[in-house]
Amino acid sequence: MFSTLLYLSLPLVFLLHELEKIISRRKWAAKKYDRIVAKFPSTKEIMDIFRNMSDRNLMIIVIEETIVLCIAVILAIYGGLKMNTPYAYPLIALTWGFGIHLIFHLLQSAFLTIYTPGMFTSVVLMPYFFLTAADMSVQFS
Repeated sequence: MFSTLLYLSLPLVFLLHELEKIISRRKWAAKKYDRIVAKFPSTKEIMDIFRNMSDRNLMIIVIEETIVLCIAVILAIYGGLKMNTPYAYPLIALTWGFGIHLIFHLLQSAFLTIYTPGMFTSVVLMPYFFLTAADMSVQFS
């Protein structure tokens, strides 16, 4: 039961994390753009894309990623949430990808020594990722 709830909540957890980025990115980019580009000139192109992307385009990306997550969760549930079956492999890959994504936000904030969009929910959701990873490890052993 716990595993089912853990995996069913993954799309919601992902949306919570993305919501923080959607809400904070424009204001953050307007304030921090010059400082980051001056310190790291090679980031200019990426920062321009990040700063100029419309909320609509970002939401389309988030919706597409959420649909993929939902399909992976449904497949895993269809396979009985046994992590050693091919039905669970997409969920395993996406869960680890999400965890690495959270870690990247924390490293990015530490490296830049400033808040970056997604950092707060990365800290809050790290225990969720560790619980999910531990549950997957138990099922594989």
